[in-house]
Amino acid sequence: MVTLGSVMLYRRPAENYLWGAIILAFSVVSILGSMGGLMVGLVLGILGGILALTWTDTGKPIGQTAIALSTSAPSSVA
Repeated sequence: MVTLGSVMLYRRPAENYLWGAIILAFSVVSILGSMGGLMVGLVLGILGGILALTWTDTGKPIGQTAIALSTSAPSSVA
């Protein structure tokens, strides 16, 4: 379930709260079944779930704006 949650998080990043919570929940529950994958899987799953819950998409540039640069020298009026 942790692997499925991470794949769905990659495919649907807008639903990061849902998939992050699923990853986090199943990582914590994994300690009951198989000792959390020798504790490495538990720690990596918890870390990935927390990162998914706190991730925001504000770093992407929305659109590139063109800046008009003047190539002519400024004229001095004196």
